[in-house]
Amino acid sequence: MAAVYAFAILPGVTDFVTLAAVLAPAMLIGGTFLANPKTMLITLGALLGFLNTVGLNASYAASFDAFLNGAVAQLIGTLFAVVTVSLFQTIGADTAARRLIRAGWRELAQRSVAPGPPDAPGWVARMLDRIGLLAPRLALSGADPGRPLLDALTDLRVGVSVGELRQLRIDGYADDAATIQPVLHGVGTHYRRLRPDRPAPPEPELLRDLDHALTQVAKDDGADHRRAGVLALTSLRRNLFPTAPAYGAAA
Repeated sequence: MAAVYAFAILPGVTDFVTLAAVLAPAMLIGGTFLANPKTMLITLGALLGFLNTVGLNASYAASFDAFLNGAVAQLIGTLFAVVTVSLFQTIGADTAARRLIRAGWRELAQRSVAPGPPDAPGWVARMLDRIGLLAPRLALSGADPGRPLLDALTDLRVGVSVGELRQLRIDGYADDAATIQPVLHGVGTHYRRLRPDRPAPPEPELLRDLDHALTQVAKDDGADHRRAGVLALTSLRRNLFPTAPAYGAAA
């Protein structure tokens, strides 16, 4: 396909609009398979190999010998990579998926008790990368990827709320810090104890700490500080305890 594009189609392309039009069929079909976890990895390799081999440069240069040399080298390199990985890979898709899940839990536990300001963009980027790596491995293992990916998205939201509470602890008053600290400690303890083979709900003490923190933060005199605290605590409560009674119902 790269040869057809490089020597039959691209010589007639003179502007970006035409380039986008002629590449659209291949990219759209490839994107369809890229969205399927079962074909994601092989399609990603095919698309990267196609774009690299076809030679999208600032100006067109017809050199069949250079094209053939690069294409053959790429195929041979891919073959060696497949053989090498198959020889030295010691873990299966299930183990790789569990390691990715545990990595997210471990970082979330550390994030809950870490000092200093949070890095929200870095946390979101790493979790999205993990979710992207997790989907094809779950598909290869034959497991239903729906629930684990939903749990990973929940962990992402929990981490964002934890970062907002850490920032409030830094910016707020001493009383707020004392109220928020048990919540952060409880989140860290929960994720530190989690095991992929033995999932467990959060401890009831954490729910009580969350409700107490909501009560205290809602009394804050600063409107912006109060709103940020209530939103972060509410998000944390809804993600960790989705089936718990509504706030204040028990009281």
